[in-house]
Amino acid sequence: MSIDPSLEVQPVSSAMSAKRQVGFLIVGAQKAGTTSLFEYVRRHPDVHMPPAKEIGFFSSDHNYARGWEWYSSIMFGDAPRDARCGEASVGYMGGTPDRRVEGNGSAPTDACRITAWRSSPVRSSERSNMRSPR
Repeated sequence: MSIDPSLEVQPVSSAMSAKRQVGFLIVGAQKAGTTSLFEYVRRHPDVHMPPAKEIGFFSSDHNYARGWEWYSSIMFGDAPRDARCGEASVGYMGGTPDRRVEGNGSAPTDACRITAWRSSPVRSSERSNMRSPR
């Protein structure tokens, strides 16, 4: 499930969003199990993840341009105060620009990365099969 581009921003105080940081990012190749990993990790009582994966704030020019308030409303809006917050996106697998949001100190370089890998030959074969007409 991808993040809805029309997602309504929930108000988050500047003070709260300034203190919160992304604790981890789940990155991985397509079909490497990132959705399953997202679902398993989000069930942990000390973890908060957004309702959908693939926010891609740090890898999408469009989402990055929406600003920190938009991102923090999704990431931290209903997160318990002591929760470790993270997200999952295959878009981060190709690398992310070194993006820091001024004033909050949160950036993907500060976060733990959990990576899901696939065998390249197997993935290439599966990609070909996905594109073939059935």
